[in-house]
Amino acid sequence: MDFYIKLTGHDKIYPLENIVKSVFRNAELYFSEEKDNKIISELTDNKVLTTIILDGKTYYGECSFDSGHPLLKKIESVLKLSFINAAEQITKINLPWGILTGIRPSKMVCDLRKENYSDEYIRKIFKEDLKVSESKTELMFQAAEYEEATAKNTKSTDISVYIGIPFCPSRCAYCSFISKTYKNDSIINDYLDALIKEIETVSEILKNKALNVKTIYVGGGTPTTLNAVQLEKMLFHINSKLDLSHLEEFTVECGRPDTITEEKLSVLSKYKVDRISINPQTLNNDTLKAIGRSHSVEDFFTAYNSAKKFGFKAINTDLIAGLPGESLEDFKFTLDKITELSPENITVHTLSVKRAAKMIDSKFDIITEKTEADKMLDYANTKLKDNNYEPYYLYRQKNTLNNLENTGYTKKGSACAYNIIIMQEIGSIISLGGGGVNKIIFPKTNEIKRLRNPKDGDEYIKNIENIIKKKYDFFEQAGEIFDN
Repeated sequence: MDFYIKLTGHDKIYPLENIVKSVFRNAELYFSEEKDNKIISELTDNKVLTTIILDGKTYYGECSFDSGHPLLKKIESVLKLSFINAAEQITKINLPWGILTGIRPSKMVCDLRKENYSDEYIRKIFKEDLKVSESKTELMFQAAEYEEATAKNTKSTDISVYIGIPFCPSRCAYCSFISKTYKNDSIINDYLDALIKEIETVSEILKNKALNVKTIYVGGGTPTTLNAVQLEKMLFHINSKLDLSHLEEFTVECGRPDTITEEKLSVLSKYKVDRISINPQTLNNDTLKAIGRSHSVEDFFTAYNSAKKFGFKAINTDLIAGLPGESLEDFKFTLDKITELSPENITVHTLSVKRAAKMIDSKFDIITEKTEADKMLDYANTKLKDNNYEPYYLYRQKNTLNNLENTGYTKKGSACAYNIIIMQEIGSIISLGGGGVNKIIFPKTNEIKRLRNPKDGDEYIKNIENIIKKKYDFFEQAGEIFDN
């Protein structure tokens, strides 16, 4: 289905494109090439008018601005509702998240609460005005409780540290991260040498700014692609160079079960790591093979059982809803088995297929209208709540099946503070290694400034001196933004 898009009186292409593709999921949109089918979005003084011309028929919708409504003051909301009012004359619309397209929905609850709107009124806004389902509305409120608790416990002098390890044993078909499948230890050793230089600079920055490291998160890629000696080298320098006297949480994203050994687990436990992730994604060997994960279901259970021996405070397992070829029953089987293991955290992702991922190849049958991802997420929410898990953070991505969400569930007392901090933008983050994003949040204005490290490991190694200088200048130029 092709549509020519015409905007009059505004230039809000992205929100319109997003809502059009949410309703007409296979639509191809054209902004300069005329097509028989058209969508015209026109901003007037107090409303947005939408005209949809489809197969020779014309449909109209409109929505007015509401000066008393916190979200209907924004053109993005008004134009999407205007489009929905026209489109629902054409097709039955089932959008669990309504017109919300932001990646941090629970943050909206917190922001509205700060403006002294009542929970009753906020629920009304989401369910009645923005067309969000009751179950997604409640999911936002539950995650917001954890967000507010973490924000209350985070000082302006607290900072989180992210360390990126952009290496993997193989590339998963759904993955869009820039990670190398290096098996050459010399390249990883060069990378670690560069990383250690950056750790030393970060140590200086933290001392100069009198910042306390609250959480550390080592992600990737797959950090346990490093062998035990390399892993110990990295962790030794983190522990020896950074002041960890205020550290509350130290996560290493082990990820792939085929990279986990008891020797590596022993190294992790030796250096203050208290939270790890072991991610099966599915307990279906055929699916694992199809998506390019070079481990078996049995490898996952072996790695998980080994990790339990070391007494980590929390183990997380990632699962993906909507993997190609998997039915609702397949997903239920995986979730039921994982729930029986009773890990402290279970994160349920919805499959997201991005342009950089191999899964865009035609051999993967992932027609979005046929997916049962929405039923999978509903089952996960019910099953996990029945087993004393609570949703503690959620976020949404582009190109996710049915525009659904990713949700982290936790047992009481085991929520990952770093996940909440980064997803809800509660505190500043200093990032090291490939793919890291430095983020300074200005307490008084809530303004955010970012500085990105190169994603590619080779580029990171080659430009480490310049990366270090930019990082030092970035934090120096930020001024005295932290309360002392």
